[in-house]
Amino acid sequence: MKCLQYKMALLDFTRAIHMECNNHHLWVYRGNVLLKMDRNEQAAFTVKQVSTAADMNSLAVQQQSLIYSFLKDHNKVHYWHA
Repeated sequence: MKCLQYKMALLDFTRAIHMECNNHHLWVYRGNVLLKMDRNEQAAFTVKQVSTAADMNSLAVQQQSLIYSFLKDHNKVHYWHA
C-alpha cells in the first residue's frame, strides 16, 4: 500500500514541478519521496537540482542545512540548538 502511495506522490510532485518549476518546496518534497522509495541516486540528483536552481537564501535555515548536509558540504551547514 505504501509503495503505491509513494509512486502516486512522486508522480504528483513531478507534475507539479513541471507546472511550477521554481517552487523549491516541490523539489525538496520530491527528493524526500525518492529517499523513502530507496531511490537514492535520483534523490541526490533532485537535491542537487534544488540547490542550484533555488535561491538558497529564500530557504529556511533548517532547509539549507539539510541540503548542504545531504550534499556533504558541511562548511555551509548551520548548527542550531534545540
